[in-house]
Amino acid sequence: MKKTQPTSTSAPPNEGQNQGFLQFILDHMAQGILYVDHEGTITVYNPSAERLLGKSANDVLMKKFEDVFNEQILGFSMNAALEGEKIPESCNISYLIENGRIKEEILEIEPTQVLETIGNRSVGLIILIRNVTEIRRLENIADRKNRLQDLGEMASTIGHEIRNPLGGIKGFASLLVRDLEDQPKLKSMAEYIVKGTDDLNEILTQLLNYSHPQPLQLEKVDTTQVIREVMNQMQADESVSEKAEIIYEGPEGREEAFLDVPHVKSVLINLIFNAAEAIENRGSIKISLSGTNRDISIAVTDDGPGIPDEIKKKIFRPFFSTKPKGNGFGLAESRRIVDSHNGAMEVQSELGKGTTFTITIPREHED
Repeated sequence: MKKTQPTSTSAPPNEGQNQGFLQFILDHMAQGILYVDHEGTITVYNPSAERLLGKSANDVLMKKFEDVFNEQILGFSMNAALEGEKIPESCNISYLIENGRIKEEILEIEPTQVLETIGNRSVGLIILIRNVTEIRRLENIADRKNRLQDLGEMASTIGHEIRNPLGGIKGFASLLVRDLEDQPKLKSMAEYIVKGTDDLNEILTQLLNYSHPQPLQLEKVDTTQVIREVMNQMQADESVSEKAEIIYEGPEGREEAFLDVPHVKSVLINLIFNAAEAIENRGSIKISLSGTNRDISIAVTDDGPGIPDEIKKKIFRPFFSTKPKGNGFGLAESRRIVDSHNGAMEVQSELGKGTTFTITIPREHED
């Protein structure tokens, strides 16, 4: 934690003018700023802090920090900090909720201890708060793109090295199937080898497609209509309709965005299939659409058993699957498609209460 000391205890020549200028700066800072005095009272709380922490100045100013906020909401103990105990120079916290929908925000917190000029005693704490959600999202996308490039180079080599001998194995096994007509047991084993080579070829194809994605074909479309078309397709699929009722929740008017329609449809179809598989008895799948001036968000919610935390951490990784016959490319490919739209894909789940996958995509695409 940083420490600072005032250089002078005397008043400036034009205190009123300086006070107004300082207030102007506080009111227009992009960062949130709090000042908590040595008694734990919040005496400075600017508009950005209101927006980032979700409480108005009227509810916060001149009140004890612990009476307004959780004592450790900022990632450290406020009481310990005011008593002079060492705390981190900066930390990141994740929270909260927006418009009734769970949305993770990552805030960077920088506390600075203010000390008396004489005696070095703590007289309070200045806390700077910055929203770094978008920065972290872009960093994560860049990191995934770098890993995808490495995977693409590896996949090309693997595809060439494996497909050649795989073709030979399938060819010889197919000959065995033909020549073992009078030995059903051995013929069945040979057929199993042929099926296995076909499965391996399919995995290689998916790996190559995942690591060498095709350019997006973007067009300005009505997102509401795209969702309706997917719903109609899924309601006609018995494997889905027998498990769940599909419900739409959102605006009926046009919600326009630049999308690669076939790719976005494939994401929604994959999420709906997954939701139907997760539902143990007959349930419901809700597709929600919402938007801001900048983004559109589509959420697919099921009332299945939920996803354990340890699985949520790995759920978007290629080759990771909880399905006996899954290859782990469905959600990995879905997130890659959303990333290519400069969007974000998130999962929220609670055991016994179901799961929500949310994709957020900018209305306008920027390269």
